[in-house]
Amino acid sequence: MKFERIPAEQGEGWMLAHSLKVLGRKWKKGKLLNRQDVQILVHEGFESIVAAKLEETDVDEDAAAEALARAIAGDGVEIRRPATGRCNLYATTKGLLKLRTDQIHKINSVDEAFTVASLPPYSSVYPGQLIVSIKIIPFAVSRESLNQCVSMAMFGMPPVNVLAYKSMSIGLIQTQTPWFNPTLLKKGSSMLQERARVLGSEIEFEEICAHHEKDITAAVVRSLKKKPDLLLLLGASAIQDREDVIPKGIVNAGGRVEHFGMPVDPGNLLLLARYENTRILGLPGCVRSPKRNGFDFVIERLAAGVEVASADIQSMGTFGILTEPPRRPVRRTPVKTDSRATARRQIYAIVLAAGQSLRMGSENKLFLKLGKRSVIQKVIANLEQSNIDGILVVTGHERDKVRKELQGRAVQFVNNPEYKRGLSTSLRTALAALPKDVSGVLVCLGDMPFVDGKQINKLINAYDPVRERSICVPTYQGKFGNPVLWDKRYFQEMMEVQGDVGAKHIIGDYQQYAVEVEVDDASVIQDIDTPFAYADLVTNDA
Repeated sequence: MKFERIPAEQGEGWMLAHSLKVLGRKWKKGKLLNRQDVQILVHEGFESIVAAKLEETDVDEDAAAEALARAIAGDGVEIRRPATGRCNLYATTKGLLKLRTDQIHKINSVDEAFTVASLPPYSSVYPGQLIVSIKIIPFAVSRESLNQCVSMAMFGMPPVNVLAYKSMSIGLIQTQTPWFNPTLLKKGSSMLQERARVLGSEIEFEEICAHHEKDITAAVVRSLKKKPDLLLLLGASAIQDREDVIPKGIVNAGGRVEHFGMPVDPGNLLLLARYENTRILGLPGCVRSPKRNGFDFVIERLAAGVEVASADIQSMGTFGILTEPPRRPVRRTPVKTDSRATARRQIYAIVLAAGQSLRMGSENKLFLKLGKRSVIQKVIANLEQSNIDGILVVTGHERDKVRKELQGRAVQFVNNPEYKRGLSTSLRTALAALPKDVSGVLVCLGDMPFVDGKQINKLINAYDPVRERSICVPTYQGKFGNPVLWDKRYFQEMMEVQGDVGAKHIIGDYQQYAVEVEVDDASVIQDIDTPFAYADLVTNDA
C-alpha cells in the first residue's frame, strides 16, 4: 500500500488518510476520491493531501478484518459486519469463553497491522456480549500476511469459542456444630442456589449433618446414591488439611481427593475430589458471600463441560487476587484516604429502576400513583431537591415506559440487558457508566419515594473520606436503611457482587469506615414491594 502526501490534482483513485472539511461538509478519512472530488479539492485551494492507495497485493481493512474474524470464530460466536477496519465478535449464548491464547498471541505477532483483543479466557459471558475485537490498523494489509494469520487461526480448534452452560444435577451437604450459627446454613444454601441458577442448574437436594467424619461419610454415601453430577460440601469449619474431617468423610465414602487448596483469594481452601462420575467439591466459607471467589472459577468451567484437574487449579493464580478479604489480622494494604483538604466532591445518585416488580403482581410498582406523581417520579423529584451532582437511572424491564415517565427530568439513562439476573447486574451496569471524576455514589432504590432531599443531604454532609467516613448509612430507630452513600474506593468490590442482592454486605467488611446517619422518620426503611405495602404507604403522600 502506498501512503504519502500527493498533489491534490493527482488524487483520483486515492483514499483520504485524514478527514477534511470541504464545502462546509466533512469528507471522512478512507473516502475514495473520484475525478469530480479532485476538481472540488483543487477549486477549494487544496494544494496537497495525505492519501493512501491499495496495490494489487493488498486487501482492504474491512475485508481483512472479516476474513480473520471468520477464521478465529468457533461455536457460540457471532460475527458482526466490519467497519473502518474493525470486526467484532459477540457471544450468542450464556456460557464460558474458551480461548486458544497461544494462537491469538501468534496472530498478534505476525504483523503490527493485525490486532486481536479479547476478554480474559474463561470469562463468563452472556448473549450479545462483546468478546473479541479485531482491528486492522492501516487501510490495507498484504495478502501474504493475511493468509499467514488465517492459516494460524485455522490450525486445530478455532481460537475463540463460547461453551454454553449445561444443566447439572447438584447436591449440597452442610455441616454444623453446637456453636454454629444456624442462619449461616440458610445463607450458604441460598447463595449456592443462586450461583447454580445463574449457570442454568439447580441444587436438587440438600442435607445437614454434624461436623464429624462419620456423619459426613454417611451423608456422602446417601447423596452419591442419587448420582448427582456435582456434590458440594460446605462445612461449619473450613477445611484446613487433607486429613481434616470433610476430606476424610469423602475418602471413607469411597471418593478420592485430587487437589486441596487453590491460588485464588478469596477461595484458597477449596477441595477437589471425585467419586466415579460425580465431581465433589469441598467449599471455602467465602461461598456464603455473593462476592466472586475461587469456587466460581471451578463451577463455571464444570457447567460449561470443561474438565478441572489439579493442574487447572494451579494455573488459576494469575489474576487470582479477587478482593481484599475482610477481617484479616493484618491487611495486605491499608485503605488509603485522600490527604488533601476537603474539596467539593462529585456525588452521583444511581437509581435502580430495572426490576420486574414481580411481588407487586401485574402492575409495575414504579408507575403506581402517589398523589399526582408516580413512585419513580417522586424518587427523582426528591433527588432533584438535594445537593446531588447527577442522577443516573438504570432501566431494564419496561425501559421505554420508565424513560417516558421521566421525560424532561435532568437524568441520564443506562440500560441493563441482564436485569432478569438480579439487582447486582444493575449495580454493575451503573457503576461502569459513571463519569470518571465521580467521588462517590448514592445507591437509591426506585421504590422508596419518601426519602426526601433533606435526608439525602444529611448523607452527603456526613460523607468525608479524609476523616474515614467513606460509607454513609441512614438509620431509623437502630435499623439500617437506604439509600447508602459509597466512596469510589468500594466500586470494584461492588461490581463483583453477584445475584439478586445489593452491596450492603460490604459494610460489614469495612465497619471502621462506615458512619450511621440517624434520620427522624421511617422513610429510609419503607419500600413498595407488594400491594399491601402500597396501600400502607399511599396515605403518606404529601
